[in-house]
Amino acid sequence: MSTVRTHKILWKGWVETARIQAERGIRMNLDYYHVGPAFQTSAGAWPYGYFTGSGLPMKFVDEQGRILNIYQQATQLADEQLIPVPWGSQQRLMAEAATHIATELLDRSRNGAYAAVAAQFHADLFADLGEYTATATRWLDGTLSHAAAHGIPIWSAEQWLHFTEARHDARLDVQGCDPTGRRLTVRLTATSDDAGDLVVLLPLSHGTARLERIELDGMPATHRERSVGRVRYAGVSVRAGAHGIVGTYR
Repeated sequence: MSTVRTHKILWKGWVETARIQAERGIRMNLDYYHVGPAFQTSAGAWPYGYFTGSGLPMKFVDEQGRILNIYQQATQLADEQLIPVPWGSQQRLMAEAATHIATELLDRSRNGAYAAVAAQFHADLFADLGEYTATATRWLDGTLSHAAAHGIPIWSAEQWLHFTEARHDARLDVQGCDPTGRRLTVRLTATSDDAGDLVVLLPLSHGTARLERIELDGMPATHRERSVGRVRYAGVSVRAGAHGIVGTYR
């Protein structure tokens, strides 16, 4: 087991639980999740977002500032916060209102507030529990259908950990342009093969020139255009290993 969310979120000390988990080979913890009255404002509102200060996983740091080899991935969506559950809920929303909160977080990420949105769907609720099960099913289906419709990957914590580690360990060296300023060369070295494809982004424009073609290891490569903030890029998918990528601008 390399990822964990502890039942009832039992925790000791500042990072003592994370330290013990890291010593036992667990590399991602999802215990910090959005549930309970501490997340409600004095005016009664329930804000949603990145309550660790980031939408992406970060490694734990102990009291002496030492980085532990275990990531903290916040769980922003929890059924026992949003919808009615037999053991008690904070907001007791209808499925459609809970789905709106979930899809809004997903859309924020798609539109520039980049995040891994983690959700907790208790398996208990999908037993025959009448209206509890009906509400949980509508919320689950609505959230995952929205993600699928917009090409957002739906991963387990294990898959997300593999990608996070592969991205962290990958090395991208920009070797620069040739004398004409029309060929941009980069080299990617990625050792993990568990995360599937990695995507390297090259700018679509360089000065007044526009990207004409991309070569991957000397062969023509297809790419997909995408925006990051206000900048447009061409994304090239590659597998683990060492790769040379050349973009030609005209």
